[in-house]
Amino acid sequence: NGEKVLCQDVDTELSSLPHVADAAVIYVNRQLIAVISPEEQSSREEILASIEQYNMTQPYYRRIQQTWIYDHALPYSSSGKLSRNRLEQEYTQQINRDRPQCGSIR
Repeated sequence: NGEKVLCQDVDTELSSLPHVADAAVIYVNRQLIAVISPEEQSSREEILASIEQYNMTQPYYRRIQQTWIYDHALPYSSSGKLSRNRLEQEYTQQINRDRPQCGSIR
């Protein structure tokens, strides 16, 4: 609806959720994607439930469409700035790697 979403604001909100150690959002293919570095011993189900609860409190344009559980610490530069570009590249590579190869069957 033309509303501007500030990724840093959403990052902060997601990072405060239960079971989330650190979080970032990236915008890929017109979707807000949560990149979550989980707290130790947190399950995927617990994290997804936290994201679902978050989405219920947000207007449509701020809702998370996909969640990527990131297996290690999020990438930051030496100056402490989140490397959103690196996350977007890694996410795209992951999607391409996991996508089944299509071809014609003869």
